Amino acid sequence: MLFKLSISNMKKSMKDYTIYFMTLILGVAIFYMFNSLDAQRSMMVMSSSTYMVVDLLIHLLGGVSVFIAIVLAFLIVYANNFLMKRRKREFGIYMTLGMGKSQISRILIGETVLVGLISLAVGLAVGVFGSQLMSILVAKMFEANMEAFTFVFSSAAFWKTIVYFGIMYLAVMAFNTVMISRYPLIRLIHADKQGEKVKLKNPILSVIFFLISAGILGYAYYQVSQPQIVTDLNLFLRMVFLGMIGTFGIFWSLSGFLIKVVQMVKSIYLRRLHPFVLRQVGSQVNTMTVSMTVICLLLFLTICIFSGSMAMNESMKRDLQECAAADVNVMKEYSADDEMPLRESMELDGFDLSVLQDGWEEVRMYRTPTVTGENVLGSAFGKLAEEHIYFSAAYRAIDMIKVSDYNKLAAIYGKEPCVLGPNQYQVAVNNETAVDCYREAAQNGTQITINGAVYQPVSEDVLDGFVEMSSNKDNDGVLIVPDEALEGVTLQSEGYQVTGFMAANYVGTTEEEKQENETAFIANVEDGEESYLSIHGLSVMTRQALYAASVGLGASIIFLGLYLGIVFLISSAALLALKVLSESTDNRARYTILRKIGADEKMISRALFEQSAFYFLLPLLLAVIHSIFGLKVADYLLKTMGQSQMTMPIIATAALLVLIYGGYFLITYWGSKRIIRDK
Repeated sequence: MLFKLSISNMKKSMKDYTIYFMTLILGVAIFYMFNSLDAQRSMMVMSSSTYMVVDLLIHLLGGVSVFIAIVLAFLIVYANNFLMKRRKREFGIYMTLGMGKSQISRILIGETVLVGLISLAVGLAVGVFGSQLMSILVAKMFEANMEAFTFVFSSAAFWKTIVYFGIMYLAVMAFNTVMISRYPLIRLIHADKQGEKVKLKNPILSVIFFLISAGILGYAYYQVSQPQIVTDLNLFLRMVFLGMIGTFGIFWSLSGFLIKVVQMVKSIYLRRLHPFVLRQVGSQVNTMTVSMTVICLLLFLTICIFSGSMAMNESMKRDLQECAAADVNVMKEYSADDEMPLRESMELDGFDLSVLQDGWEEVRMYRTPTVTGENVLGSAFGKLAEEHIYFSAAYRAIDMIKVSDYNKLAAIYGKEPCVLGPNQYQVAVNNETAVDCYREAAQNGTQITINGAVYQPVSEDVLDGFVEMSSNKDNDGVLIVPDEALEGVTLQSEGYQVTGFMAANYVGTTEEEKQENETAFIANVEDGEESYLSIHGLSVMTRQALYAASVGLGASIIFLGLYLGIVFLISSAALLALKVLSESTDNRARYTILRKIGADEKMISRALFEQSAFYFLLPLLLAVIHSIFGLKVADYLLKTMGQSQMTMPIIATAALLVLIYGGYFLITYWGSKRIIRDK
């Protein structure tokens, strides 16, 4: 008998609370898909460097999944709490008919087990098939070969999902048992007549509190709009705290503020069923302050995580193609004890120079404490110091290179050569922020002194270039000077440091040939402990190493961003949807009264739509405003690495929000519409 009741109740719950079950299934599917990366990796052909990155990502996902499981557990318990509140009268009737609380608990346990088994089964099925599509996405992100594509199943992810969600359902069982034991019969019988206590706030106080909260947010927005926010962690954390306080204050005072403002505009307030909608929204927002705050912050995190991770990944790929423009760099720090030319040192250390194309030569870079970034910036240094970006780089000695040596590298990298006249210099730089500062210095005609001679900028602009390859635009300034400016400078010259450097391409045209030549080039020179470091200390950087590390890092960032962002988005949408459905059940009698006083179904449907839209748009609107400034901080961070491109990631994030958040809204509206029509 109890088992039949469990099945009957489960069917009824599926009918009334489709979103709850859909969220459970999505949670299971997503959890499995993102934890099945180990099985997906097994059928991909990738480089050893990429394989190591994927292996690190798999271990990282283990820790992230614990956090995700906690988030989903709170979501499931929170959603179950709404379901339980709707069924108090039903439990009271059971007790009136002679059923004890222990029997009711067994019914609930049976329902939870059935719900758990169904959601796990369907979710795992969706996850297993979805992981096949995930394999294609992963292969594309890590640029792996999938010629050996087969249907994969991850037993580790399968059992991990069952264990994690099994624990969540056990928590739900315990919660339900405790909840039933707490309520006396009289409260259960009259549960349908008990609504949430709504304390109407003083409209004037609400307006004042709203303005104060808006002022707090405005101050926080202003502070995070300043470039120094990326270097001042304490300031950043304070602004985050103020943002949370301001968000809570906005929602706490919103109901009274909204009613007061709209009532002043009679043409809107007295139109259709707006007084009813406004009172409904105002009263419910009043009881949802904490929920709205949490949902708003989750949406804010979703937008920033999605956009930030995609922007970083795309920027890294774009900059890598430009900044890793040769096959290999080798560098040597000269000292008084070791003045052997770079070519001889490479031959001694076992480099296979036969795999390099002809035409490469050693160039040298120089540093002296008397020529620093601050000297080159001149009056523009004040702007740099104010922004606290590249502050330390401005104080240190700047790298200097002869114009003839720079042009040798420019020819190999495919960059624009530098042309200087007597007593002229130019700065080669590609970091976005540093470019602005050095350009301002050039426009100011900043003069510098090298070995007693005075030099001035060749033009009012800088040269887009670099010396050492990297995965991003991180060159914050190399000073190009006439050859005679550094003639005669040796290791014995007072205060000078000298570095030997080369850039070259391998023989061969295909990636396979270049990979073979790279293996041959460094086969005999690694010290066994640190890759790309020769026995005698020559440091080596290759395009393929940069490429593998950058692609792996970018893919890992966007992979984790997708995982966290999707879970946060689903959680925020599900929380809001369950709340709206719950309120629709509570307000069914009010809509019945509207019908009795003459409101037709079209007006009632529109009022319900407007009410649901308010619930969904309010936290989203504030989250979008938060995100404008949050993404500004992300943009500053990207600029410190020479990268900045947010347009396409923002568009992609908006599309995802419309798809998932908008989908939840529509399903919620249709569900609420059916609830208020039930007789």
